[in-house]
Amino acid sequence: MSETNINPKDVKLTPPKGVNPWKYLKNVMSLSPVDTSTMKFGDIPEGVMRLGGTFVLSKAVDGTIDEIYRWEDKVPGDHPEVEDVLKYV
Repeated sequence: MSETNINPKDVKLTPPKGVNPWKYLKNVMSLSPVDTSTMKFGDIPEGVMRLGGTFVLSKAVDGTIDEIYRWEDKVPGDHPEVEDVLKYV
């Protein structure tokens, strides 16, 4: 599912549906693990450069685990819609 050569300008970064954008931004800033006493203006925190993803796994009776949903962040801050993930739960 991995895409290559993604232009970050082509990715629309929005809070999840139903979430106040201003409140979302405030929460992101307050929850980010950044030591503001050592950060200089213009510095990019290490965590911003890391990409993540969202996975839904299913465990069968025999103990095997299958991946039934996978989302790979294209750029930092990218996320799937909650409704899309919940379809697999």
